[in-house]
This record gives sequence, structure tokens and C-alpha cells, in this order.
Amino acid sequence: MRMQDSSVDLDRVEPSLSALALDPEEAAVKSRLPGIAGRTFAEMLVPAASRRQLLDGFDDDYADIVDYIVRCTHKIWEERQLHLIRTHYTDDCVIHTLGGEVRGATTVIDNTRATLEAFPDRELIPENVIWSGNDRDSFYTSHRIMSPMTNRGVSDFGPATSRKCHVRTIADCRVKKNRIFEEWLVRDNRSLVAQLGFDAIEIAQRQAILDRAKPREAWSWMEGERERVRAGLASAPAAPGTVLEDVRERFESLWATGDSKRTGYADDVRVLGPGGREFLGSAHAAGLMQEVRAGLTDTHLTVDHLAAVPYLGEGFEVAIRWCLHGRHTGSYLIPATGVDLLILAVTHWRVIGGRITEEWTVFDEIAVLRQMFRGETATASTI
Repeated sequence: MRMQDSSVDLDRVEPSLSALALDPEEAAVKSRLPGIAGRTFAEMLVPAASRRQLLDGFDDDYADIVDYIVRCTHKIWEERQLHLIRTHYTDDCVIHTLGGEVRGATTVIDNTRATLEAFPDRELIPENVIWSGNDRDSFYTSHRIMSPMTNRGVSDFGPATSRKCHVRTIADCRVKKNRIFEEWLVRDNRSLVAQLGFDAIEIAQRQAILDRAKPREAWSWMEGERERVRAGLASAPAAPGTVLEDVRERFESLWATGDSKRTGYADDVRVLGPGGREFLGSAHAAGLMQEVRAGLTDTHLTVDHLAAVPYLGEGFEVAIRWCLHGRHTGSYLIPATGVDLLILAVTHWRVIGGRITEEWTVFDEIAVLRQMFRGETATASTI
């Protein structure tokens, strides 16, 4: 969707989502399964006595797809069972990040080990798992995580600082027969860099220099994504008359106009964005969108995946994976560079009583800065 030419009729969109619901069959299945809300982390780690969901090809100790995501993550990271990556990722898996693609289970093991050397006490506390799919075709999970940790070793950003910090990550995974075969990973690295005491601009400039030394093939996925987003080729299915169709329309209109009035935000909504941003109240809910829009022109947005789950019988929670492409012609993060940018992001909404009461949006602004400095017109003289 080209954002200046939004196809959404704002006069038709009602401000409340309460008249719509999840697909009845899907809602019935998901309502029977325990999610993240209402349970402690300790409770989530206790193996269930039996299967709660069809999981053909999955290890016997997993009861449902949420149980699989939470406990395999805990086994690999907190219990340091890195060898389980080979039984939980395919040999040819691909992980998409704005910092570059990761391919293969061996590389996943190497990257996990390096992260644990830098942050040996890292915890991965699940904030939510919003999912769709089945064991026949594949599952899709959107796993939001908060990680408290201490920087004891060299990281991607610099030497050990001994500082305590925390970072929010969302991992969107496609899973079949116990193995993740594709993943979209977003992390709030600008917030992490600030907590470590480093300068985001210096980090991004240094990483951009290393990027330029890489072969062009290293960025083939990103170039392909830019072309896809410019062409408006989104892949998110949303059946007519369902909450997901309405969510997509509202999300697209929000980014197209920067106007949150018709989106359905509650008066006291809390919006958490990258870089530690926090916006309180419906009048300020579009603050992140407005900031990004002010710095980009010729923008195009695609909504690439949608999923929703019931929330404690009071409403529902929705995951939105999206990409934004635009030219950096205004002030966003740094003054204009003229560089074409791609943003890969995930947004989670909590909807109660037909209103969005909380929002979490995560993307990597260090990787966005790297694109600015990696471009031909983006040099140190631009800041």
C-alpha cells in the first residue's frame, strides 16, 4: 500500500472493534488452550501431563504450540542446551533481520553462543505468544520476550560494560514437525545500546563500514524486500468480516494518515515503541508513526502477517508483522541522507471492550541507522 494514496475509507471505519470477533472455529480451539496471560513463568515451565493440541511430529513433552515455543526457548537459552537447536531448527532454516539474514542451524548455534558469552545471565521471559496455523500446514507464532541481563563479555556493540540492561524482542516463527524453518527477528537494539552506555550513531557508523566490505549477495534479501514492499506485495490473509481484516484496515490507515482517531485506541492507551519510547493516551498514540512519517517520503507499507488469540475472556490480542519502505528525506534519527530505507517490524495490540488498550511495536533502529550510513549519500558529514 502506497501510504500517500490510502485505499482505506476512513469515514467507513468505525472507531471500535467490538462488533467483530475471531473466526468462531479458530476461537473455540484457542480458547481451550492456556496462553501467556494469567500464568507465571514458573507455571509455564512445568510440563503438561498430556497433549492439549494436535502436534504431529513434535517432541512428546510439548502439550501445545505455546508450550513448545516457551519451553524450547527456555531449554536452549536459560538451560544452555544449545544442541537442541539442531532438533528445533531445520538445517536450512533462514532468519530474517534488518542486520542481515542468518542461515542454517549451525549459524544459529554460533550466534546463540556468542550472545550468551556477552550476556551470560540472559533470561528470556515470555510476554506473549500470539499464534495461528496447525500441525498439518505449519504453525506461525509471534513470541514477544523481555530479556534482563548483564553485559559481561564483548558484544556486537563493543567491549564488556558490566552494566545491567534489558531488551524487548519479538520472534515470528514458522514451525512444522518440531522445527522452525523460517523466522523474522526484531529487537530494540537502540534501547540496548543506550543502556550499555554506547553512542548509537558511532555504533551504526562502525557497523556500516563493516557492511560495505561484505559481498552484495549479503544484502540480496533486503533488496528483494525493498522491491516487494514498493510493489505493495503483502502476504497477510484476512477473511472478510473478521477482526483481522478490520485490524489490517485500521493499521494501514494509521500509517497512511498518522491520525489515530479512527484506529480504536482507548483514551488511556499505553504505547511502547523502539528506543524506549512510551506514549500515553489516545491523543499521543500515533507518536511513533508521526515521527517516522516526518522523516520519510515515497513511503509504502505492507502488512505481511496477522494473527489473533483470545485474551482472558475480555477481548483479544493481535500480532501484526509489517514492512515499511521510504526515502530518508527528512529528520528521523539523523538529518536527511536521501537513502532508501527498509523497516521490518512487529506490532502487538491488546484489545479490550473494542478498544486498543496497549500496544508494543519493536524494530531495530541501529539497523535502520546502518542503512543510512551504508548508503552512498549517507556519510559522517550528514550528522
